[in-house]
Amino acid sequence: ELFSGYMNITLSANESRADETETQNNYYHRLESALSAGPANIEYEASYDSKSKNSEQYVREGTRFNFDFPSQGTRLVLGDMYNSGKLFQDGTDILGVGLTRDFTLIPTRNVRPKAAQSFTLQRTSSVDVVIDGAVVQRLTLSAGSYNLSDIPLAQGNNDVELIITDSAGREERISFSIATGNGLLAQGEFEYSVMAGVPSELRDGEIKYLSEQQILHGYLDVGVTPSLTVGVDAQSREELYQYGASILHASSLGVTELVASQSHHPELKGGDAYRLSFD
Repeated sequence: ELFSGYMNITLSANESRADETETQNNYYHRLESALSAGPANIEYEASYDSKSKNSEQYVREGTRFNFDFPSQGTRLVLGDMYNSGKLFQDGTDILGVGLTRDFTLIPTRNVRPKAAQSFTLQRTSSVDVVIDGAVVQRLTLSAGSYNLSDIPLAQGNNDVELIITDSAGREERISFSIATGNGLLAQGEFEYSVMAGVPSELRDGEIKYLSEQQILHGYLDVGVTPSLTVGVDAQSREELYQYGASILHASSLGVTELVASQSHHPELKGGDAYRLSFD
């Protein structure tokens, strides 16, 4: 729809009695709302907490404006947002501007490696698609060329075998392997994020913006081949600078990830962190 929106309200009330004379009432509600007009939308979150007449608190927890570029899986955000960091970086709430290309915004588009194996049938045949020893699809296909880009794959390494049987009972087998995972990108696909702003925190019932500090953050992940994804990242906050790189590689043995990060601070000096994982 051109215009759409939602409003979620959570209400709760609690009464505690220590004895017949002492009673404590607590009322709480949380509001989450959004209004969309085409590719633009505004989000607002707030909460109200009342333990007594003297301790009532209404807290605005976040307000932001989003503008989406759906075909690119990209979102522009202006306002209160959360910077989750990348790999060894820390995350924090910020007020600022961010541009992110993240295909979780388009759940119907798959940018992970696919089994793009093609094959040609000379005559009508039955085709069993076997993944890791289990038949996941059984098809009857006429003569022609076909592509298996839509077969379901599990995260990790998949051993795929096609068992092709024609009407005369002749059998042909085609075997290949494909690795996929949440971190692997298809060849030529990329994801990135750039953010700039100031950190924020909830204090005394309101959002406090630490304007004396600035945060810059960014990362880029690129699918070099269906089995190799590389990435770089960087972040600065006050006088702390951190940057790193990652390599995710899939082979017939499994998926290997290597992450390296380095930081610099005028007083704390330099620091290094590394992670090696194998699945």
